[in-house]
Amino acid sequence: MPESPAPQNIRKVVRIAAKPGTGPAMRTALLELQAATRREPGCREFRFYQALDEDEAFLLVEDFASQAALQTHMRLPHTTAFFALDLAASIQAIERVWLSD
Repeated sequence: MPESPAPQNIRKVVRIAAKPGTGPAMRTALLELQAATRREPGCREFRFYQALDEDEAFLLVEDFASQAALQTHMRLPHTTAFFALDLAASIQAIERVWLSD
């Protein structure tokens, strides 16, 4: 019997621009989201960086074991609570061509 292919991990790098004046609140919300997400079984990496010269600019690096793990993450209460805060002016994935494997 042929083996099933191993699930492919899903790696994303995302730029987040917080709404003006909400940089500190976004940082707090991302810290909470990061702590909860890192405990998820399918999470391989989840970390964010804040620009040194712009309080509202963030970069999020996330890596999940599979598409199913990412989909589960997006439905979990800590993730939906983060989005419900409505702190982001924009969330934009960085094109794969900019990333090296």
